[in-house]
Amino acid sequence: MTLTLNGTNNTISGLAVGGLPDGSVDADTLATSVTRGKILQVVTAESQTEADSTSDIDLLTCSITPSAASSNVYVQLVWWIGGASNPNGGFKLTRAGTAVGATSSNHSSATGSFHSSDDYPMTQHEMLPFSWNYLDTGISTTSATEYKLSTISFSQIYYNRNSAGTASGRSTMILMEIGA
Repeated sequence: MTLTLNGTNNTISGLAVGGLPDGSVDADTLATSVTRGKILQVVTAESQTEADSTSDIDLLTCSITPSAASSNVYVQLVWWIGGASNPNGGFKLTRAGTAVGATSSNHSSATGSFHSSDDYPMTQHEMLPFSWNYLDTGISTTSATEYKLSTISFSQIYYNRNSAGTASGRSTMILMEIGA
């Protein structure tokens, strides 16, 4: 194949894989949009604790100690909610007691939540997994930092179980330190 340089759209065609000499492309010549971060550590928390509650409750808690103040923390959450739950509120993620990832519009009095709703369309025998991912870029510490998933302003919640008590689940929080 012929090597073609197109100056109009700044492209090169016909270049075979490995067609450049060693050392001609390094980290300094890559585009700034290329992600350079690495996963430095992973910590997890799981819960099979079942709850039937009409008050705000903590669902999952996990701590991480970043190795560098410039690191970010990627949070992955999966939790189970049972049918006949009546939220009228939402779910909140906190870092060291401060809400992170909150939406600007919340249902009812679910201030600081990342998800809020009035009703879930499930029967008493159903359970649904909820999931949410968040990249926390504002951590800036090397101290142990606690993340917590909680309910806020729920009228009724069935956590890790359905309302009939005939099904159960396991909820998980995964924290990943991402190097800058």
